[in-house]
Amino acid sequence: MSSRVAARIVRSLAPRPHRCGRTREAPCPFRRCPSSSSCPWPFCRRSSCRSPRSSSCSFWDCGRSAPSSASPTHTSIEGRGPGVGDRLPLDTRPVEDFVRTALPTPPARVLEVGAGLGDLAVDLRTAGHDVTATDPDPDRGPDVRAGSLYDVATDEGPFDAVVASRVLHHLPELGGALDHLALLLADGGRLIVNDFAREAVEGRAAAWMAAWLTHRDASWQPADADACLAEFHEGHAGIHSGATLHAALAARFHVIEATRAPVLAHGYLDRDPAAEDDERHRCRMGTLPAVGRRWVAVRATGQGGDAPER
Repeated sequence: MSSRVAARIVRSLAPRPHRCGRTREAPCPFRRCPSSSSCPWPFCRRSSCRSPRSSSCSFWDCGRSAPSSASPTHTSIEGRGPGVGDRLPLDTRPVEDFVRTALPTPPARVLEVGAGLGDLAVDLRTAGHDVTATDPDPDRGPDVRAGSLYDVATDEGPFDAVVASRVLHHLPELGGALDHLALLLADGGRLIVNDFAREAVEGRAAAWMAAWLTHRDASWQPADADACLAEFHEGHAGIHSGATLHAALAARFHVIEATRAPVLAHGYLDRDPAAEDDERHRCRMGTLPAVGRRWVAVRATGQGGDAPER
């Protein structure tokens, strides 16, 4: 090989600067928006930059709105290792559909704890159920009663079902709370839980959230994925893991259903419809971890048991 040819190869392998002066030296965790024709190379935030686009690595133009049908995408990055939760079946239904399906045939007496604004309670009442909704938050909905789950006296029961959506993970006395809920249930009554596993939030989930946050707010940068992951785990260090929730439920109830579910767009992106659709699709494809956890458990007189993990 001549020295001239060798020099040409070396030059071709060297990082090439963008027209804005940035240099692409490392793989980007994001892909080009397939339906946008104005995507520049990654990390270029100048709207005037028109560097040649890569078919597998670029990001939206700064200051421009991507088409509503478009969604940020990412390649697989670190954190793909399978965990116990990965063996659970995947449920991509909206939480309202999950809860309605798990409830007895209406009319049923239903208690929802941590009801928030009361949207789910309204949905269940519309379906024909008799719903008591409680929440200690002063910003609760007008039809939600003030109080925690402990403020629901046992003589108000028995209830045919108790619904706890994104509640159990932050309860300091998880065992005591579940014991109290069991006392509120009728024999054979169901505890329906929608929650999430903080340990399932890893690199891919952080990159996906950072991409969507950047899409919604141009002040975010794609490079914020690592900071997003660190901030998430720092902010959720004191809550119960998905494994802890499962073990506590199985010790007190007969768990008849345990599934994974998309939850990031619901909990952190204001239920953005495009983000929810994108998250469901990626969870089905296996390119994004399903962070949500859903359980249906029946009050049992003896020791509870695990639902089979598939």
